[in-house]
Amino acid sequence: MPDDDKVNPQLAYHYQKCYKQLCEGQSNETLAQEAIGGLLKDIKKYGNIPIELLKQASSLIHETMPISNLLREATDWLALYDTVESLSQKSFGRVRGIELATRATKEYLYELQYSEHIVLLSADTIFHDITMKYLYHLYRADFAKKATASCRYYPGVDQEIINTRLAEMYPQVIIRLEKITEQLMNKGNVSTLRLPHTHQAQISTTANLLDADLFQLVSGGK
Repeated sequence: MPDDDKVNPQLAYHYQKCYKQLCEGQSNETLAQEAIGGLLKDIKKYGNIPIELLKQASSLIHETMPISNLLREATDWLALYDTVESLSQKSFGRVRGIELATRATKEYLYELQYSEHIVLLSADTIFHDITMKYLYHLYRADFAKKATASCRYYPGVDQEIINTRLAEMYPQVIIRLEKITEQLMNKGNVSTLRLPHTHQAQISTTANLLDADLFQLVSGGK
């Protein structure tokens, strides 16, 4: 797409249609489907290296996870963070994807470290939850934050309107990120990912892991 055809020059070409629809007030399902279609291109661009990093980190966390609140105090959390950083440094691929995967993993570790109660989880469950965080970081960094910061590109639409519409489409985005995560768990290869078509109304409890990000997004936080 030539630059002259872009509605919002801060967004990549594959988010232009979604941004225009967002400004026009299209339905939440339409917006989410279009946004995730753009996101799939970014996921594939960043490749399998971030996914492999998430898998390694999931196994590491599962193996070292304290089995009780008592043992949590004796856990060397700093060493865990350092090991995650080491895994990141040994990963060779697109830097942005690796950085976002590393951030998602460290956020998960932080939540585990300071959670009220330790719950034993399988490596698959940990991989699922961290992957959801990674995908949401991509969505937020590559689309939502840029859309929020660039309202001047569409007449009659201000930041409050964009924030409200992004918040309203959030549940539909999460449903689709869940579906993509399931595909990654089943096949583990970004090249096989397909755009999920769903009218599912129920949202996984994984969405709770992302509520803080939603608050920051709607409130204009960084």
